[in-house]
Amino acid sequence: MAQDPNVQCAVFESAVKAHFGDNFEPLNFRQSCYFVSPDHELEITTNVLPPAPMYVPREYSDLAGPGELEEIQLNGKPALSFRTEIGEYDIYLSHVGNVDAPGGLHIGLRPFPPRGWSVNDTPEISAGQVQQAQQVMKDVVKASPN
Repeated sequence: MAQDPNVQCAVFESAVKAHFGDNFEPLNFRQSCYFVSPDHELEITTNVLPPAPMYVPREYSDLAGPGELEEIQLNGKPALSFRTEIGEYDIYLSHVGNVDAPGGLHIGLRPFPPRGWSVNDTPEISAGQVQQAQQVMKDVVKASPN
C-alpha cells in the first residue's frame, strides 16, 4: 500500500465526496482508507496498491462471487469489477494497463443495515452505487499523473 497512510485518503477524498456526498468522512486504518457516513449504511474502502508482487489486481478476483467477475475499462485503464458472495462490490484498476501487473487502485463498497435494523436486513449495493464507484475511479484516474 502507499507508504503514508494519509495518501490512501487524499487520492480518493474529493472524488468520493463528489459522487457519494460530503457526509462521507475519511478514516485511516491499517493499510486502507475507509469513508464512512453518520448513517453507517455504506462503507467505502479505498487503496493505492504499490507495484509489489503481492498487489496484482487480478489476484483479488478470487473474491468474486460465481459469475460476478467483469473486465471493464475506466478512462482507458483496464479494471476488474465484481460482487462478492457477501454482497460487497469491488473494483481493482491497473494504472499501468495490465491487470496482471502489480500496482493499481481499489475501491470497495460494503453495505450495512440501517441503525436498529437486523443484520439480516443488509441492503444490496444498488446499480446507482456501482455507477458512483466507477465514476470515482474515473475521476481518480483522470487526476492521476500516470
